[in-house]
Amino acid sequence: MSGVAHKLVWTGPRRAMEDAEPILTEIAGAEAVSLRKEDLLADDGAPDALWRLDAYWSEPPDVGAVSGLLEDMVDGWSHASEPQAEETPDIDWVAHALAGLGVIRAGRFLVYGVHDTGKMEAMRLEEPGLVPIRIDANQAFGTGHHPTTAGCLQMIDGLTDEAPGSILDLGAGSC
Repeated sequence: MSGVAHKLVWTGPRRAMEDAEPILTEIAGAEAVSLRKEDLLADDGAPDALWRLDAYWSEPPDVGAVSGLLEDMVDGWSHASEPQAEETPDIDWVAHALAGLGVIRAGRFLVYGVHDTGKMEAMRLEEPGLVPIRIDANQAFGTGHHPTTAGCLQMIDGLTDEAPGSILDLGAGSC
């Protein structure tokens, strides 16, 4: 999708939202659909738990036609909210997300992404003993900004007096 994305958002019971998902993509022409629990703390199976369904189109959808289609084809759609129409601006979301990230200092370690190489190098010039660790953000993992990363590095930094014989990385992510 390019340009402005047009989005319709509904909330309602899980079953109705799940049943609407393939109808939106296969019949109503939505280019992407997202389904998630509205209240992340609510029990998944609770009968009053609300789920949120977001559907995206590159061109404005006919809201009346989409609503009529869902009313006709989805059992329990009468319990869904009226659709809320939104527009999502055309921006580079990766660059937007990376702009809020920076170099993380944890003890003598500097955790940075490739987008912050210049900042990291400037910090190392000011303090030559710093150890750089590059972790590039990915869709599935890692910017180094999670508190556990800093905690692991600070713990490792404290081991300078005595080198360990071995280290076990038991699912510690980037540490």
